[in-house]
Amino acid sequence: MIETLSDWLGTSDNLLHQIQEKIKWADTTSELNKKHQKEFEDRVEEAKKSVKKLNNVSRQTMTYGGMTTFSLNLEE
Repeated sequence: MIETLSDWLGTSDNLLHQIQEKIKWADTTSELNKKHQKEFEDRVEEAKKSVKKLNNVSRQTMTYGGMTTFSLNLEE
């Protein structure tokens, strides 16, 4: 009976250790995902700012009567 309980204790300790390692892995992965999500959101914001700047730029194009200017309208 003591041997059976000792085996059970060893197995339980091993399982607990494996669970703790999985939790560490999950925490690390979650932090990396949060970091990548933040970087992605920052890049999207920079792209939006660039598009807004482009929206304010006038471009010229040739027409039959000469030069005509128009503004890009890229706003949502």
